[in-house]
Amino acid sequence: VEEIQKQSNGTFALPKDGLHLPTFINNLEKNMVEEAMAKMMNNQTRAAEMLQIPVHAFRHLLHKHNLHTNGSSHNNELP
Repeated sequence: VEEIQKQSNGTFALPKDGLHLPTFINNLEKNMVEEAMAKMMNNQTRAAEMLQIPVHAFRHLLHKHNLHTNGSSHNNELP
């Protein structure tokens, strides 16, 4: 697993041996989608808003990363 080290100035340094950027970005994207869903209690609309992307793009990411919410791909709206 590739590790990125955060430097004291807030930037990130590449590992000594480099990394596979597409894999790193894919994993980061999946983690952000999972975290947004958890923080928004599986509400897709609010999770999309948290990530500042359209709901249709968020649902695409759910499908892309094979993430499911309560066995449904539908939106779990709160009142």
